[in-house]
Amino acid sequence: MLIESASKLRKALGEHLPIIRSLDALPEERRKTQKFRSTLLDKFGATCCLCLRNTGAADIEAAHIVPLQLGAKTTESNLVLLCSACHGMYDAGYLSIAAMSDIHAVWRACARDTPIDLSAIKVPILSAAMTAPPETIRQALEDRGLLRRIAGGW
Repeated sequence: MLIESASKLRKALGEHLPIIRSLDALPEERRKTQKFRSTLLDKFGATCCLCLRNTGAADIEAAHIVPLQLGAKTTESNLVLLCSACHGMYDAGYLSIAAMSDIHAVWRACARDTPIDLSAIKVPILSAAMTAPPETIRQALEDRGLLRRIAGGW
């Protein structure tokens, strides 16, 4: 079974997730995340790499591209800055890990005050196995060229 998002992983683990969390080193990884967040804010500013809004540092979160629950580590190369709304959308599975990896590569190539051009990303942001995002989010992503309709989809 291919796990495309943290929400699918949580569903698949079901009642076993609390037991796994109690055995995992997530608290230490979360502390590392906050340290790297500061580094990323210094390098890239407080702009969400998904919706491209500069929301200010208070609303920017460091998100793991590959979730810790899948065995990933907290490294600068596995983190991206997202506003809380986009982070929630990513964690809920509206965006695949593959698509976020592509967005991350473009984002890391940009300097702090350089506009981010995501038009080169060819991976469909919304996979056929995922639920369509709410209309307001879908429209905002389409307006920015981040979301492409899937053939025969929503």
